Amino acid sequence: MLAGIFGALGSGKTLLLVYLAYIQKHVHKKIVISNFKLSFADISESAEEMILKMDDYGKKYKQPIFYAIDELGGILKATDFMQNQNEIMTDISLKSRKKKVDIAYTAQHAMMVDRMVRRITDVVYYPTFNEKRQTIKIKPKEFNGEFWIEGEHFSFNPKEYYEFYDTDEVIYPNKEAIVKWYLEKSLTKEKMLIQLANESKVIERRKIIKWHLDVGGELAEAILRDMIDSGIL
Repeated sequence: MLAGIFGALGSGKTLLLVYLAYIQKHVHKKIVISNFKLSFADISESAEEMILKMDDYGKKYKQPIFYAIDELGGILKATDFMQNQNEIMTDISLKSRKKKVDIAYTAQHAMMVDRMVRRITDVVYYPTFNEKRQTIKIKPKEFNGEFWIEGEHFSFNPKEYYEFYDTDEVIYPNKEAIVKWYLEKSLTKEKMLIQLANESKVIERRKIIKWHLDVGGELAEAILRDMIDSGIL
C-alpha cells in the first residue's frame, strides 16, 4: 500500500506519519524504516538509501516492511540535475508494488510528488492540527481504481507520540546516495549496451561503444561529484 499525507506546515503531517508507523510496528508487527530519527524504528536512514536498499531489505526480513518517508517533495528537488528528475521516485513506486513494502510519505502538496507516485497512491490523508487544544483530526480519501472516495474521519491524541521523534529535525536530501543510484542505473544500461556491442560482428563499432561507455561513466561521476563539492547540488 502507498499512502500520501498532505498539508501545509504545522498541519500535523509528521505527527500522523509517526502515528501510522507506530501502528504498523506495534499492531501489525512490521519492520519500520524511517528517513528521520524515530525512536521505535528498526532502521533510520535517508530516503534515498531506503530506496536503494529496498531489494536487500525484502530479502533480509521475513516480516512485511513499512517505510515512513517525511518530506518527499524535498527529495525530488535534489534530483533536478537528472534528465528525468522523477525517475528515482518511479523506481520506488514500481519496486514497492513487487516487494512486501508499504510506504507512507508526506509532502506539502500532491503536485510536489511525481505523477507516477500519485497515480498509484492508494489512500491520502489530510491532517488538521489544533495546537491550542492539542488535537489532530484526519480526513482520508481512498482511490477505488476509478475515482477518490472520502473515507471515515478519525483523530488521535498527539501528546502520546511527541516522545518518539524530534519535532525540530530538518530532512536534507542525501546527494551522495542519489549519485550512487544514478551511477548504478547507468551501469545497468551500460551492461546492456556492452552486450549488444559484443554480439555485433562489426569490430570497430564495438571499440567505439566500449570507449564511449568507459569515458561516459567516468565523466558522469566526475561531473556529479564536482557539482556536490562546489555546492551546486
